[in-house]
Amino acid sequence: MILDAITCIALAVYHEAGSDSVPDLDKHSVAYTVDNRSGKRNQNHCEVIAQKGQFTHLTDRFKLRQTRDGQYDTAFKPDALPELEREAWLHSLDIALEVKLHQIPDPTNGAEYFHQHHVHPKWSKAFKMTLKTSVFRFYQEKKAA
Repeated sequence: MILDAITCIALAVYHEAGSDSVPDLDKHSVAYTVDNRSGKRNQNHCEVIAQKGQFTHLTDRFKLRQTRDGQYDTAFKPDALPELEREAWLHSLDIALEVKLHQIPDPTNGAEYFHQHHVHPKWSKAFKMTLKTSVFRFYQEKKAA
């Protein structure tokens, strides 16, 4: 499946926050984090999620990769998902579209990084937390004084 910006954002949302138990605020925040990184690094959204060490479940499990012609594709097959998972995928696509079109404000205030509460990465100390949700913590680079 050849990927576009909306699909790449949706992949990140689905795989990081796709569960029904995860509130939409968290889903929008994950989507905005991908969108913010894309804008600040001048990379397309697929490059952001395919970056080494980021979203490894997408690159490893679903074989997200760049093709010879510069496109991105994946072995992820949404049509093969069970009905409830397919609904979660479609909702992730809706979230991605809302964020890409900036139909809602960025709740993360420009965050480019996030992690779940139960992990404590060393890198987080070097960044400023911009939002704490029920599932995630979101960060941006500290501004130089």
